[in-house]
Amino acid sequence: AAIPATLPALPYPAYTDSVPKGRRAEGRTALLTLMQQQERHATQTGTYVAFSAGAPGQPFKTHSGDSPSSAAYDLGARACTAPTSVKDCIVVFATPRKSDPDVNELSISSTGTKTCTGSKSQLCWR
Repeated sequence: AAIPATLPALPYPAYTDSVPKGRRAEGRTALLTLMQQQERHATQTGTYVAFSAGAPGQPFKTHSGDSPSSAAYDLGARACTAPTSVKDCIVVFATPRKSDPDVNELSISSTGTKTCTGSKSQLCWR
């Protein structure tokens, strides 16, 4: 009798791990799209655009996914670390709307550096 009771519990951990993994994939995809848009904008105007995560009124989409209400991440952009300016280098970043105990902010720079914060950074870009 104990064996049938444990069988339904086996898939639950796999499901709970797949939800944040799917959200991270959505965030990575949105960041790559935002970086392409930033590169196009910089080619046309000579500068990137910095903005806070989820800021309204931007020339770019500031959330992941199809709609703001169902987005897993808010997107933003900031200048790379000093002494560079927003004209020369940009970091686009995604902050999760729902808590992810393993991965917090995902980011990619215009130099191609991909990073993240959180306790399991090896999960960020996989």
